[in-house]
Amino acid sequence: MSMAELLNEKRDFINWVLSLMELDDQLWFQSFSEGKWATADVISHFITWDNFFLEHRIPYIQQNIPFPQMDINTEAMNRDASKYARSGISKQEVIKEFIEARSKVIQWLEELPEDAYMRMLHIGKNEIELISYFQSHHHHDITHKKQIVDFLKTQV
Repeated sequence: MSMAELLNEKRDFINWVLSLMELDDQLWFQSFSEGKWATADVISHFITWDNFFLEHRIPYIQQNIPFPQMDINTEAMNRDASKYARSGISKQEVIKEFIEARSKVIQWLEELPEDAYMRMLHIGKNEIELISYFQSHHHHDITHKKQIVDFLKTQV
């Protein structure tokens, strides 16, 4: 997938999340199955990770330096995202925050020179091309989208 295709997919993803505004609140908060997340949790999860990228990855990518060693507690971040989704914030506000964060990511990617997409990122002892990094994020998005879509199909 080229970066142009990836950017189009990211824009389309915003539109898909915007379509979730139509969900009634019961479905928005209904777990996919016992002990699993709901749509609200997943969208909040996207916000958390987009903001993480904006705050803790972009500055290093811009300077073309390795990411600093960080103790990232993904379980805690995901748990906090779920708590936030259920903190009393409205579905409209969660979706608005998602669109704002994702739009910032897209804008940043659009402003990169094309040759930067092949730049190697250093994450600990691993290396990955920037475009591959974002392709993996896209795969993550699609995996969660499929969970939501599959769940909603069972609710018709």
